[in-house]
Amino acid sequence: MRFPRFALLAFAFTLIAHFAFAQQITVTVQRDPQAIALAQQTLAAMGSAQALLFQDSLATGQAQIFKPDGTSTVLPITKKSKGTTMARTELQRPEGTRIRIVNGGIGAIQNPDGTVRPLFSNNTVAERIEHIPALSILCEWQSSNIEISHIGTDTINGNPVQVIALSLIPTSDPQWISLYRTTTQTLFYIDQATSLVSKIQYQNFAERDSNVSEKVEVFFSDYRLVNGVQVPFKQASYADGSLRSTLTFTSVSFNTGLSASEFAVPGGN
Repeated sequence: MRFPRFALLAFAFTLIAHFAFAQQITVTVQRDPQAIALAQQTLAAMGSAQALLFQDSLATGQAQIFKPDGTSTVLPITKKSKGTTMARTELQRPEGTRIRIVNGGIGAIQNPDGTVRPLFSNNTVAERIEHIPALSILCEWQSSNIEISHIGTDTINGNPVQVIALSLIPTSDPQWISLYRTTTQTLFYIDQATSLVSKIQYQNFAERDSNVSEKVEVFFSDYRLVNGVQVPFKQASYADGSLRSTLTFTSVSFNTGLSASEFAVPGGN
């Protein structure tokens, strides 16, 4: 089958115009000096340099899950990490263990019956080690793909905080910069007195509809020094203002010898 000459020319001009437009797009990644100074300050206070020397982490405790009807259930939970981009959560439910793994921005959930559900990449592409802020995406503030800005001030439980925002920006794909700026953005609320992270905030998108999202807020408290790293032993997660779960660690340790195979994403992703 042959295309008419005018159709070929039109197609060629379309390609040229698209290429020229892409070449004209300038990727501007914001690098706010005030936000950078705050990131450095809180990473130093949390012992991030020491945390990055460790190969892995292992935290055990209990999660209290709150249901829409007002009831709740308490379940044993284990959180594991390796490096800064591999995270594994094991929730011991009555019917068996539910496993959630995110590795290098790709994730999935394996249910107790063995079924696997891939996770929406909008929610996982910039996911790091959330339960240990010293290993969060804050560690990547120096990367040319990280946009960092100062949002302003606020208060958490009556304590003044500074708020900074970090987003993962794909400089190689400039036409999607505005989308990534919003979908991967995490706000960090830094206590002015202790320089520890009091809260993080981000949008969680529906698995089948990126136009639907909820505001997730995770509050950190009861920081304890573990091998030179400040770890919040109590965490509370809210979705659109409603308490969804609390997490209380009983033990946190580093360099436990976890195998990389434990962080293989279920389903072969």
